[in-house]
Amino acid sequence: MYIFLARNREQAGPYTLEQLNSMLQQGQVELDDLMWHEGMSEWLPVGRMTYGRRYYQPSPTHTSQPAVPQTVKEHPEKSTGYQATTQTLVFQLATPMSRISAKAVDMMFWLPVSLIPMFFLNNQDIATLNSLSGSYEKVVQNQRQILELLPDGALFAMTIYVIGMLALQASLIRLSGQSIGKRLMNIRIVDATTGQLGSVWRSFMLRSVLFILLFNMLGLLAAPILIADLALLFSQRRQTLHDRVARTVVITSAVAEIERPVSGSL
Repeated sequence: MYIFLARNREQAGPYTLEQLNSMLQQGQVELDDLMWHEGMSEWLPVGRMTYGRRYYQPSPTHTSQPAVPQTVKEHPEKSTGYQATTQTLVFQLATPMSRISAKAVDMMFWLPVSLIPMFFLNNQDIATLNSLSGSYEKVVQNQRQILELLPDGALFAMTIYVIGMLALQASLIRLSGQSIGKRLMNIRIVDATTGQLGSVWRSFMLRSVLFILLFNMLGLLAAPILIADLALLFSQRRQTLHDRVARTVVITSAVAEIERPVSGSL
């Protein structure tokens, strides 16, 4: 439930129920302030909704949430009563092709990891490394030999590059919801409910790092997950598996599409 408040014709919010009750208890919200949330047909004083208490418990008829939250477009204005216009946020979802293109760009920045060892190995070592490479199963079987073949300098350089890239991508996503590829494609990751930027944990760690680790652990069993992930990309909501886990969507913008008045007199 998302709750909006108004005082002296100035609107604030949205707030969660927990935030509202905390502000009531701390005296930050007055009982004669106005409030509105989904399920209410008009703006009403907070004290009328809380029965004079500094704690709000919505009735069961007010607990249903919209598919997409609402925000108030205009401040309440006093005439015969308080009036406000609300608008529903409708996400303009990123196209599957733009998301695939963004992922391809991001993957290109990981290619140098596989090239770094070439600067530390001689021709004989490279030939040995090539003989150990090949199919995925072969690489897994010879993983220990491959690691033993790489000098400490190569492993250190690869580790620094990986950490640096993870830090860069995490910083970009925290600031704008965009990785390098998504920035080029002009798309961004946002919370599926509010349309706001999500936390780094959800937008980056859950969506990317966790799934990369999962794929590496599952090996060939990761293929069905990858196929399902791609299939969901073409669904109506365009939420892949990692989007659903992180409760995010990838959008080009959030636009107001539906407007309706909310009015009432005191």
